[in-house]
Amino acid sequence: MCFTPKISLATAIIEFFTSAWICYRFPKSKLTSFFAVILFFLATYQFSEFMLCISNDAQLWGKVGFITYTLIPPVITIFSIKEKKFKKEYFLFLIPSLIIILIAVLDKNFITYGICNTLFVSIKNKFYSFDNAPFLTVSYIEYYFLYISLTTVYLYRKIKNTKLEKEKYIYYLMIATIPLVIVPPLILIIIFPAFNIRFPSIYCHFAMIITLTAIISLYYENKIKN
Repeated sequence: MCFTPKISLATAIIEFFTSAWICYRFPKSKLTSFFAVILFFLATYQFSEFMLCISNDAQLWGKVGFITYTLIPPVITIFSIKEKKFKKEYFLFLIPSLIIILIAVLDKNFITYGICNTLFVSIKNKFYSFDNAPFLTVSYIEYYFLYISLTTVYLYRKIKNTKLEKEKYIYYLMIATIPLVIVPPLILIIIFPAFNIRFPSIYCHFAMIITLTAIISLYYENKIKN
Protein backbone atom coordinates (compact mmCIF):
# COMPACT_ATOMS: atom_id res chain seq x y z
CA MET A 1 0.00 0.00 0.00
CA CYS A 2 1.92 3.00 -1.26
CA PHE A 3 0.80 6.55 -2.06
CA THR A 4 0.67 6.24 -5.86
CA PRO A 5 1.36 3.50 -8.43
CA LYS A 6 4.35 5.47 -9.74
CA ILE A 7 5.94 5.50 -6.29
CA SER A 8 5.31 1.74 -5.99
CA LEU A 9 7.08 1.17 -9.32
CA ALA A 10 9.97 3.47 -8.43
CA THR A 11 10.40 1.73 -5.07
CA ALA A 12 10.34 -1.69 -6.76
CA ILE A 13 13.01 -0.67 -9.28
CA ILE A 14 15.28 0.72 -6.56
CA GLU A 15 14.91 -2.44 -4.48
CA PHE A 16 15.48 -4.83 -7.41
CA PHE A 17 18.59 -2.86 -8.36
CA THR A 18 19.89 -2.72 -4.78
CA SER A 19 19.34 -6.47 -4.33
CA ALA A 20 21.41 -7.22 -7.44
CA TRP A 21 24.03 -4.59 -6.57
CA ILE A 22 24.77 -5.86 -3.06
CA CYS A 23 25.18 -9.41 -4.45
CA TYR A 24 27.77 -8.02 -6.85
CA ARG A 25 29.44 -5.64 -4.39
CA PHE A 26 29.49 -7.87 -1.27
CA PRO A 27 29.47 -11.48 -2.56
CA LYS A 28 31.24 -12.98 0.47
CA SER A 29 29.28 -11.25 3.22
CA LYS A 30 26.97 -13.29 5.47
CA LEU A 31 24.51 -10.41 5.37
CA THR A 32 24.30 -10.32 1.58
CA SER A 33 21.90 -13.23 1.06
CA PHE A 34 19.78 -12.06 4.02
CA PHE A 35 19.29 -8.52 2.67
CA ALA A 36 19.19 -9.48 -1.01
CA VAL A 37 16.29 -11.87 -0.49
CA ILE A 38 14.37 -9.41 1.70
CA LEU A 39 14.75 -6.62 -0.87
CA PHE A 40 13.73 -8.94 -3.71
CA PHE A 41 10.47 -9.87 -1.96
CA LEU A 42 9.71 -6.27 -1.01
CA ALA A 43 10.33 -5.17 -4.60
CA THR A 44 8.02 -7.90 -5.89
CA TYR A 45 5.27 -6.73 -3.56
CA GLN A 46 5.62 -3.11 -4.68
CA PHE A 47 5.60 -4.24 -8.31
CA SER A 48 2.40 -6.25 -7.76
CA GLU A 49 0.64 -3.09 -6.56
CA PHE A 50 1.78 -1.19 -9.62
CA MET A 51 0.57 -3.99 -11.92
CA LEU A 52 -2.80 -4.11 -10.15
CA CYS A 53 -3.29 -0.47 -11.03
CA ILE A 54 -2.33 -0.69 -14.69
CA SER A 55 -3.96 -4.07 -15.42
CA ASN A 56 -7.11 -3.85 -13.24
CA ASP A 57 -6.68 -7.57 -12.46
CA ALA A 58 -7.12 -7.48 -8.69
CA GLN A 59 -7.37 -11.28 -8.31
CA LEU A 60 -4.06 -12.02 -10.04
CA TRP A 61 -1.88 -9.22 -8.70
CA GLY A 62 -3.59 -9.17 -5.31
CA LYS A 63 -2.63 -12.84 -4.94
CA VAL A 64 0.93 -12.16 -6.12
CA GLY A 65 1.30 -9.50 -3.42
CA PHE A 66 -0.25 -11.76 -0.78
CA ILE A 67 2.03 -14.68 -1.70
CA THR A 68 5.06 -12.39 -1.54
CA TYR A 69 4.55 -11.09 1.99
CA THR A 70 3.35 -14.52 3.15
CA LEU A 71 6.75 -15.95 2.18
CA ILE A 72 8.78 -13.18 3.83
CA PRO A 73 8.59 -14.45 7.47
CA PRO A 74 9.69 -18.09 6.82
CA VAL A 75 12.34 -17.03 4.31
CA ILE A 76 13.82 -14.61 6.85
CA THR A 77 13.81 -17.40 9.42
CA ILE A 78 15.61 -19.78 7.05
CA PHE A 79 18.31 -17.26 6.16
CA SER A 80 18.73 -16.38 9.83
CA ILE A 81 19.33 -19.93 11.07
CA LYS A 82 21.18 -21.48 8.12
CA GLU A 83 24.86 -22.20 8.45
CA LYS A 84 27.43 -22.43 5.64
CA LYS A 85 25.53 -25.18 3.85
CA PHE A 86 21.85 -25.05 3.00
CA LYS A 87 20.10 -28.08 4.53
CA LYS A 88 17.00 -29.72 3.11
CA GLU A 89 15.39 -29.60 6.57
CA TYR A 90 15.08 -25.84 6.25
CA PHE A 91 12.22 -26.30 3.79
CA LEU A 92 10.05 -27.53 6.69
CA PHE A 93 9.73 -23.90 7.71
CA LEU A 94 7.91 -23.25 4.43
CA ILE A 95 5.12 -25.79 5.02
CA PRO A 96 2.70 -23.41 6.85
CA SER A 97 3.20 -20.72 4.21
CA LEU A 98 2.68 -23.18 1.37
CA ILE A 99 -0.64 -24.27 2.90
CA ILE A 100 -1.77 -20.64 3.16
CA ILE A 101 -0.63 -19.93 -0.41
CA LEU A 102 -2.47 -23.02 -1.69
CA ILE A 103 -5.70 -21.73 -0.12
CA ALA A 104 -5.21 -18.38 -1.85
CA VAL A 105 -4.38 -19.87 -5.25
CA LEU A 106 -7.32 -22.32 -5.31
CA ASP A 107 -9.90 -19.73 -4.22
CA LYS A 108 -11.09 -17.87 -7.32
CA ASN A 109 -12.60 -15.11 -5.16
CA PHE A 110 -9.77 -14.87 -2.63
CA ILE A 111 -9.30 -11.13 -3.16
CA THR A 112 -12.50 -9.56 -1.89
CA TYR A 113 -11.62 -6.23 -3.48
CA GLY A 114 -8.68 -4.33 -4.90
CA ILE A 115 -8.92 -0.64 -5.64
CA CYS A 116 -6.33 1.67 -7.17
CA ASN A 117 -7.25 5.21 -6.18
CA THR A 118 -5.45 8.44 -6.96
CA LEU A 119 -3.73 8.45 -3.59
CA PHE A 120 -3.24 4.79 -2.69
CA VAL A 121 -3.82 1.12 -3.49
CA SER A 122 -6.22 -0.79 -1.24
CA ILE A 123 -6.42 -4.60 -1.32
CA LYS A 124 -8.35 -6.94 0.93
CA ASN A 125 -8.59 -10.73 0.98
CA LYS A 126 -10.34 -13.43 3.00
CA PHE A 127 -7.58 -13.55 5.62
CA TYR A 128 -8.28 -9.94 6.61
CA SER A 129 -11.74 -9.99 8.15
CA PHE A 130 -12.45 -10.35 11.86
CA ASP A 131 -16.17 -10.13 11.13
CA ASN A 132 -16.49 -12.75 8.38
CA ALA A 133 -13.47 -14.99 8.99
CA PRO A 134 -12.09 -14.45 12.51
CA PHE A 135 -10.31 -17.82 12.62
CA LEU A 136 -8.42 -17.20 9.37
CA THR A 137 -7.52 -13.65 10.39
CA VAL A 138 -6.22 -14.60 13.85
CA SER A 139 -4.37 -17.62 12.42
CA TYR A 140 -2.59 -15.44 9.87
CA ILE A 141 -1.55 -12.88 12.50
CA GLU A 142 -0.25 -15.70 14.73
CA TYR A 143 1.60 -17.08 11.71
CA TYR A 144 3.55 -13.81 11.48
CA PHE A 145 4.28 -13.65 15.21
CA LEU A 146 5.47 -17.28 15.21
CA TYR A 147 8.21 -16.58 12.70
CA ILE A 148 9.22 -13.33 14.41
CA SER A 149 9.71 -15.29 17.63
CA LEU A 150 11.54 -18.20 15.98
CA THR A 151 13.93 -15.94 14.12
CA THR A 152 14.72 -13.82 17.16
CA VAL A 153 15.37 -16.90 19.32
CA TYR A 154 17.72 -18.44 16.74
CA LEU A 155 19.68 -15.23 16.34
CA TYR A 156 20.07 -14.71 20.09
CA ARG A 157 21.36 -18.28 20.38
CA LYS A 158 23.95 -17.50 17.72
CA ILE A 159 25.00 -14.37 19.60
CA LYS A 160 25.55 -16.39 22.79
CA ASN A 161 27.38 -19.21 21.03
CA THR A 162 29.85 -17.11 19.06
CA LYS A 163 32.96 -15.58 20.56
CA LEU A 164 33.69 -13.39 17.56
CA GLU A 165 32.62 -9.77 17.88
CA LYS A 166 32.15 -9.58 14.09
CA GLU A 167 29.64 -12.42 14.22
CA LYS A 168 27.71 -10.78 17.07
CA TYR A 169 27.63 -7.51 15.15
CA ILE A 170 26.10 -9.28 12.12
CA TYR A 171 23.42 -11.04 14.17
CA TYR A 172 22.47 -7.85 16.00
CA LEU A 173 22.00 -6.13 12.65
CA MET A 174 19.73 -8.95 11.50
CA ILE A 175 17.66 -8.72 14.69
CA ALA A 176 17.33 -4.95 14.25
CA THR A 177 16.13 -5.42 10.66
CA ILE A 178 13.40 -7.96 11.43
CA PRO A 179 10.91 -5.45 12.97
CA LEU A 180 11.31 -3.18 9.94
CA VAL A 181 10.51 -6.07 7.59
CA ILE A 182 7.74 -7.92 9.41
CA VAL A 183 5.94 -5.51 11.76
CA PRO A 184 4.87 -2.83 9.19
CA PRO A 185 3.08 -5.30 6.87
CA LEU A 186 1.55 -7.00 9.90
CA ILE A 187 -0.01 -3.71 11.04
CA LEU A 188 -0.51 -1.79 7.79
CA ILE A 189 -1.47 -4.62 5.44
CA ILE A 190 -3.12 -7.19 7.72
CA ILE A 191 -4.40 -5.89 11.07
CA PHE A 192 -5.70 -2.45 10.04
CA PRO A 193 -7.57 -3.71 6.92
CA ALA A 194 -9.11 -6.48 9.04
CA PHE A 195 -10.73 -3.72 11.13
CA ASN A 196 -11.72 -1.81 7.97
CA ILE A 197 -9.24 0.96 8.70
CA ARG A 198 -8.18 2.50 5.39
CA PHE A 199 -5.48 5.06 4.77
CA PRO A 200 -2.59 5.68 2.37
CA SER A 201 0.08 3.69 4.18
CA ILE A 202 3.77 4.43 4.43
CA TYR A 203 4.89 0.84 3.84
CA CYS A 204 6.92 1.85 0.78
CA HIS A 205 8.86 4.22 3.03
CA PHE A 206 9.66 1.36 5.41
CA ALA A 207 10.91 -0.54 2.37
CA MET A 208 13.28 2.30 1.53
CA ILE A 209 14.54 2.38 5.13
CA ILE A 210 15.37 -1.33 4.82
CA THR A 211 17.23 -0.59 1.57
CA LEU A 212 19.36 2.02 3.33
CA THR A 213 19.85 -0.30 6.31
CA ALA A 214 21.13 -3.03 4.00
CA ILE A 215 23.66 -0.76 2.28
CA ILE A 216 24.92 0.78 5.53
CA SER A 217 25.14 -2.59 7.31
CA LEU A 218 27.06 -4.25 4.48
CA TYR A 219 29.40 -1.26 4.17
CA TYR A 220 30.32 -1.30 7.85
CA GLU A 221 30.61 -5.09 7.97
CA ASN A 222 33.02 -4.95 5.05
CA LYS A 223 34.93 -2.11 6.72
CA ILE A 224 35.27 -4.12 9.96
CA LYS A 225 36.55 -7.17 8.10
CA ASN A 226 39.18 -5.09 6.31
